[in-house]
Amino acid sequence: MLPEKMVLLKYQFFLAGRDDLAAHAPIEGMLTQHVSLGQAITKGEKLATIVNPLTRERLVIRSRECGVVHDLNVHAKVDAGDDIVGLMGFGACEQNGATPR
Repeated sequence: MLPEKMVLLKYQFFLAGRDDLAAHAPIEGMLTQHVSLGQAITKGEKLATIVNPLTRERLVIRSRECGVVHDLNVHAKVDAGDDIVGLMGFGACEQNGATPR
């Protein structure tokens, strides 16, 4: 336990009913992230690329929904099934002319 008092923010909120939209690695290989923590993501936006140097397979991972990045895998090598990016989903969203990267 810490000796200090916990300081709570004056205004807090809870995003009830929001989905955690984790993107998983479908193949093993070297991971390159294209997003950062806290970044707002639109549906179809490029999240990461995985390249398997042995099979030369290259796969781009795109978001299935809109959301905010809350978790990133920072390891250079991933195995099939590993989490790559965690998104807190917005549900339906307006893209306001934004184009996926």
